Amino acid sequence: MNLKRTRGAADHYSMEITAPERSGERGYTLVELLVAAFVLVVGMAGAFSLLNGANRTTTVNNARMGATNLARELLEDARSVDYDSLKPSSIAGVLQAKSGVTGSPSPWKVQRRGIEYTVTADVCTFDDPKDNVASAPPANVCTPQAPVPASAGTLDPEIQPDDFRRVTINLTWNTGSGDRSLKQVSLINNPSGGLGPRITSFPDFTTQVTSGVSATVPTTTTNAGSLRWNSDGKPNGAGDATGGPTTWSTSWQLGPAASGLAPSTPGWATGQYDASTTVLDGTYTITGQAFDELGIAGDSRAAVLPLNRSYPITVAGFEVGRNFNISRTEFRWNQNPELDIIGYEVYDSGPDGVLGNGNDTLVCQTVRVDVTSCTGPMSSDNPTYFVVALDRSDITDTSSAPRRSQNAEVKTLASTEPDRASLLVVSADLSTGKPKLTWSHPSVGSVRFFRIYRDACCSPADRYDATTTNTNTYTDPSAPAGLHRYWVTAVGPGISESQPSNSFDWLVP
Repeated sequence: MNLKRTRGAADHYSMEITAPERSGERGYTLVELLVAAFVLVVGMAGAFSLLNGANRTTTVNNARMGATNLARELLEDARSVDYDSLKPSSIAGVLQAKSGVTGSPSPWKVQRRGIEYTVTADVCTFDDPKDNVASAPPANVCTPQAPVPASAGTLDPEIQPDDFRRVTINLTWNTGSGDRSLKQVSLINNPSGGLGPRITSFPDFTTQVTSGVSATVPTTTTNAGSLRWNSDGKPNGAGDATGGPTTWSTSWQLGPAASGLAPSTPGWATGQYDASTTVLDGTYTITGQAFDELGIAGDSRAAVLPLNRSYPITVAGFEVGRNFNISRTEFRWNQNPELDIIGYEVYDSGPDGVLGNGNDTLVCQTVRVDVTSCTGPMSSDNPTYFVVALDRSDITDTSSAPRRSQNAEVKTLASTEPDRASLLVVSADLSTGKPKLTWSHPSVGSVRFFRIYRDACCSPADRYDATTTNTNTYTDPSAPAGLHRYWVTAVGPGISESQPSNSFDWLVP
């Protein structure tokens, strides 16, 4: 604001308002924007790099933790098996037989939480010098030791050099950041403790047994006492060994072989066998243990008996049905009782309906003896299906050719989709408080039983349970606390399955 004087009759002043001067207006330059963007990108790259490194470290640590737990589990399994099966030639097999670590047999691979571990198991024998050292090292000795000279002490000569067996588990894996490895070692005490007589020779079976009604155990020798035999087969016909005083032998009574014959064998009728006398094909463990005259147990040894006397017996209980929930044909059968089965195959015999003439089409297969169902494409006609069980021509060789059983044949039923169950309601069971399902029986068609689905519906993998009859009630015996959703389907002739009922939600306290 400025005061300005003007001339006139009388001097007076007037006020004049002026705007302040403005500075020049300008924005950000392109260079400044590029610098700011570069700083932001560098900062974000650093943050993402830290996150990526943290995730990578977590993955590596979790993988090592899984390897540690797996190695400990395998060492505990080694403590639980027969001491004499801990040999370089058999340790992998006896550990692979344990539940949860079966994996791929050769090379031995075990999956844990999405990580594949390659397992190598080794074992050696350790002669503890505290009770002297034998003049000759034991079989599979870890480190041969010089015998303790007589002048060094008053210990008696060592008669039981097998004091410990050192089991080593090596694991390798790769989670994308390079190969990793872990090793754990454990000493396992000889349970006989060297108190009883010692077995000095115990040969293994060198080949599989393919014929005969008995298996002769290789000659075994001891330094004293007697020898008793046991086996994990049924019936146990081994009993005590014959011979003596230090050379022993026995025969395991196997009974007649099961009537699983080659598919081309004329006159084949059924796969029947006498369960009270027949030892079925599979791998068995024959155990011999030495005892002295006072009954004190000494050494024990184990031999693996590969028994493979027949083709697989015919699969029983083969059924076929249409699953209208997933538009697939469903197959199921009973598990083959033989111990050497490596899987099953289901075939469509083709439009000619003739089995085994070269026109058969593989529909589905399983690679485990305990998996006894699979699904195939939905068929609009009524084809002839058959299922076969598979074993190997040489049970000791995983690369030997597979052998197939006689065909178990069935035709799919020409039935339509079963009517569905309806009006599903869940309430609390008055006596147990468990969820109790009730529903209305289908008004049309016969029902063999009902399948129960909980929390997911309705593929074969979602099945939770089933009723044993066509009753229309079911009580869930093991529902954990929380909200659950239930469905019910009706199963008619030929295991054809209906669409699911209405769903019902139930909160378990």
